Amino acid sequence: MSPGFSKFSLLSFLAIASLIILSSASIDRIYHHRCEYAKHKVQLLPVHPLKKYTEDPLMAQTIRIMQETTDNSTSSNSTQSDDTTSSNSSTNNETSLSNETDGSLSNETNGTSSSNETNDTSSSTESSSYNNTEELYNETTSNETNSDENLTNETSSDNSTNVTITENYTNSSIGPLRIFVDYSNCNVTSEVYASIKKLFKSMIVVINRYFQINRTITLLKFPYKYCTEAKVPKKHRTHGVRNADLILYITAENDPFSGAVAWASPCFVDDETDRPVAAQVNLNLYYIANETISTIGSTILHELLHVLGFDPDFFSSFIYQNGSKRSIDDIYKQSEPNNLIIIPELVEMARAYFNCQLMEGVPLEKGMGEGSDDSHWAEEFFEQELMGPVQGINQIISNFTLAFFKYTGWYDITYNNRSVMTWGKNNGCEWTQNECYGQTGLYGEFCSNLGGRGCTPDSRFLSVCWNSYSGTHCPMNYAARRCSKPNVKFNKTAYEYFGFIQHSGSKCFRTDISQTDFYDNYASSHNDAGFKCIEASCNVTEDGSQIIEVNFYNYTMQCNKSNVWISPSEESGYSGIFLCPDIKEFCEVFPQDCPKGCNGNGVCMNGTCECYDFIKGSECNYFGSKFTYNGTGLVNETTSFKPQYFS
Repeated sequence: MSPGFSKFSLLSFLAIASLIILSSASIDRIYHHRCEYAKHKVQLLPVHPLKKYTEDPLMAQTIRIMQETTDNSTSSNSTQSDDTTSSNSSTNNETSLSNETDGSLSNETNGTSSSNETNDTSSSTESSSYNNTEELYNETTSNETNSDENLTNETSSDNSTNVTITENYTNSSIGPLRIFVDYSNCNVTSEVYASIKKLFKSMIVVINRYFQINRTITLLKFPYKYCTEAKVPKKHRTHGVRNADLILYITAENDPFSGAVAWASPCFVDDETDRPVAAQVNLNLYYIANETISTIGSTILHELLHVLGFDPDFFSSFIYQNGSKRSIDDIYKQSEPNNLIIIPELVEMARAYFNCQLMEGVPLEKGMGEGSDDSHWAEEFFEQELMGPVQGINQIISNFTLAFFKYTGWYDITYNNRSVMTWGKNNGCEWTQNECYGQTGLYGEFCSNLGGRGCTPDSRFLSVCWNSYSGTHCPMNYAARRCSKPNVKFNKTAYEYFGFIQHSGSKCFRTDISQTDFYDNYASSHNDAGFKCIEASCNVTEDGSQIIEVNFYNYTMQCNKSNVWISPSEESGYSGIFLCPDIKEFCEVFPQDCPKGCNGNGVCMNGTCECYDFIKGSECNYFGSKFTYNGTGLVNETTSFKPQYFS
């Protein structure tokens, strides 16, 4: 003992230190590792309905005949060349359909989307000071060990092990989630890194449009070496990350055989609230190549919502506002044919939305296996929902999902007034109780002609009839081709003779109408009317009645009544039949007060389109640039990409 340092002074020092430790324990949180959480994957299923969609063969044949006739009348020298072009055009249309990406952009699309680069008004902002990210680390703890040998390497599945201490604000505040995105495990090219950064910026803007949190954490520190499969940087283990509510460790692969577009897995949760605070997110570059920001952003957002709590492993961890635990019996109920979420607010929402007071809960997916069952809304009820089990081109975040997150007790939620879900809406108890059986309406959710074409109930998409992937295997009208998406190559013959056109303002209808000269041959080979993308809009007559105006090449028809067949006039030059949809429901999806009815991809607010998440443009028909890269997009060496910080 050094001179002048008495036994009394040593005891006094220890007593004071003990008081400091005890007082600090009341405000510190312990975080623990959760090894048992499953990877939630977005997969390309073995047989996807998009691959089953084929062009109307007779219409395609007629188009080719007309093009050949035109070619022959022009000059014999150009016949062979133009025939080849015609054949290739037909093939490319089918390929484009099988690989629907929410909008291959044409000059027309760009012309109607001048506002696509406008800044989002969300309160979520990305730190522009990437060179100063050291400020996010707590350098005051530099006296702690920096030796990897002295750090715990997690090997146990004991989920009660305390591993991470965080500091708290004395006065907390409500605000958007502060998200730290780490790329130290992301061995990709600079080109891919730049694209991924844009992708996550877009995605986190959407998250913080709906989610806020009580910001009580000032420091996150993870002594374990791994978050699922991603290595936790040494600074996160020794110094920690300041002022973050969630840390994402991004990894990437290029694997054509995995079948997974992306997956995410939480790895650390708050010991006090069980809220997830860190996760690994893995992207498969093979499957996201040439997809749009809209498609990829929706897919990864789906995974992030699993991380934030849409996971049966978290159901028993939900809390009240005072921090006490909710009972799992008030949240979840096992049932047949689907297990149910029985949160009271959600049950009332379901009863009102489906128009059925007999519903006991909101159905969860069942029959697709581990990682999907109870982790998604039931596909037959929620085909349009982002948290359904099958990711397609028609998903939105509905208030069902947002109400679910509100009930976790972890987040303050702003409900979504920008997206309108129509699948199953107001269909009543006969629809909800009988599910798919016998529900084969002409513009319905379910179908009976497996592999056949159709329209989705909201008329935005051409669809294909295919068995669902859940346990019930209901044949459903899956969205396959977006009618408002412009064709890569405009087919004038299809437009002139059949009225078929894909561009901003087009919707899906059941009709076999064609020019009279070809109708007899065309219609005689059809057992029923076909399905086409036709330009149409809602309007109001002088007496205030809603109508639908349907525009063929040089002829306009009107639907004045719902669910009736109409035919063009004899002098129009067209023949055939056309099924008018429900006018009220149609005009709710495509409001007449906004340009092109917002293409059904947004809501009309005072004459201006408020587009769905990840969609932009004055007519809500711009889906973002495509994700492209050279080679595999991967590099062998370790990268040193800077993180992103959103607050």
